[in-house]
Amino acid sequence: MYDSLLVLNSKMMALKKGMIAEGIGLEEFVNLQIEILRKQTDNIPKVIKKFMGSLYLSRIVRPLLKRVGRSASHNGWPTQVIDGKKSDDFNMKICTRDCQMVNFMKSVGEDDLIPYCSFADFTNAESMGFGLKQTTTIDSGVCTFCFSKKGKVQWPDAVQRVMKYKGVD
Repeated sequence: MYDSLLVLNSKMMALKKGMIAEGIGLEEFVNLQIEILRKQTDNIPKVIKKFMGSLYLSRIVRPLLKRVGRSASHNGWPTQVIDGKKSDDFNMKICTRDCQMVNFMKSVGEDDLIPYCSFADFTNAESMGFGLKQTTTIDSGVCTFCFSKKGKVQWPDAVQRVMKYKGVD
């Protein structure tokens, strides 16, 4: 799964280089990518997206997600999938140390994309109607995402600054 993310992000980085060469700035590029992801889900009925979001956060799917986390850990992306407790404000938390996406971006000179590298996660959460917040900053070395069945998408500050879409908190 994570390898496919690296491939997808490689394509995005190549596209970014071309767009910047044509005079489109980084912030405009990120905003455009968010809008493209949003448009890709526009034709999916809201009830289906909501169902998929509920399924993703369900206890039924959690063992699969934990298996993915163990596989990612085995492949150099130490990842934990943590169940929320009743006292928590999240249903599930995913913590990744030594994020290989960040390391990859650094290794190919795409450091400027790092503050925005999680925008797809937030766009997907928005589409599927569940809450998502990132409780650590990327530069901390640990990416922590808290998912909730109820709640809002709390976009990272860097992404909020470049978004043109109105109505996003």
